Amino acid sequence: MMAKQRGVIAYMLKTAGANFFQGKSIMNISFPINISDYRSVVENFSYSARNHGAFLEKAADATNIERMKFVLIIINTI
Repeated sequence: MMAKQRGVIAYMLKTAGANFFQGKSIMNISFPINISDYRSVVENFSYSARNHGAFLEKAADATNIERMKFVLIIINTI
């Protein structure tokens, strides 16, 4: 955990220095996402897609309007 925090601090200092020498404000430094979420993009996608099969089975048995609702739920979680 400490190594990750050191990496974030180094990133913030490096970005602040680069912005300073380019004449930019330090207010437009983006916060690194890897400090708040430890999972990779693939892990996040697989976690969000874990229920898609159940929704697709329900959508296959549903009427047109209900089918569209189930498909929109799946699209919204991607």
